[in-house]
Amino acid sequence: MIRRLLCVTILLYANSAFAQKNLPTITVIASSGKSMVVPYFLVQSGEIPTRWATQDESMMENAESSFTKAQICKAIKDNAPAGCNVNNFAPAPGIPSPTQGSWAPNGCGPGGWKDFLLAELALTLNPLSFSGDLNRPLLYYQSISFEGACNNHDACYTSSSAKSSCDDGFKQELTFICAGNSSCSSFRNQYYWAVTEAGQSSYDSNQAQFQCAQFGAVYHDNQCGN
Repeated sequence: MIRRLLCVTILLYANSAFAQKNLPTITVIASSGKSMVVPYFLVQSGEIPTRWATQDESMMENAESSFTKAQICKAIKDNAPAGCNVNNFAPAPGIPSPTQGSWAPNGCGPGGWKDFLLAELALTLNPLSFSGDLNRPLLYYQSISFEGACNNHDACYTSSSAKSSCDDGFKQELTFICAGNSSCSSFRNQYYWAVTEAGQSSYDSNQAQFQCAQFGAVYHDNQCGN
């Protein structure tokens, strides 16, 4: 029963990691008659002036804007994160890029906290027990793979989830994978320690990629580049 409950928790974590477009949006009818989906805060902040058909109409329903399509597209582009190229953005989970394709994970390496982990493993664990491969780190238990957990953790970092939630979900998934194996649990502890101690830069970088992808997708879906 415990194993079954833990499995459900991990499945929920894995599913939530691959987040779809989480930028709150609203459909706006431009003065030119073009129906567009734009970031909600651009309407809320007055970047795109709008009026509602009735006083009772929900804020998530259609609104009419005094802006033209070109002006709305410019507002989307101007409000994208600094350094974000909405015409050529890197993809995020569930948000493909028209120029760079779909998001793809890279397992447990290399780069970021994983480089930090490799250095720490050399110092803290018996080198004879480490395979040298972060995807399958247990030399004598090669059937145990951390690759899927690392992929889910990367996806979670590239979503609207908080870093602590991603890290805790990562630990839970590794705990399930280890299934009580003491050697595996030692590696799990090191992986969790690595993401909590050295994962901030990876999280920040992935967050920037996620936010840019959301703006880029809205820009592309509205055919603003045409």
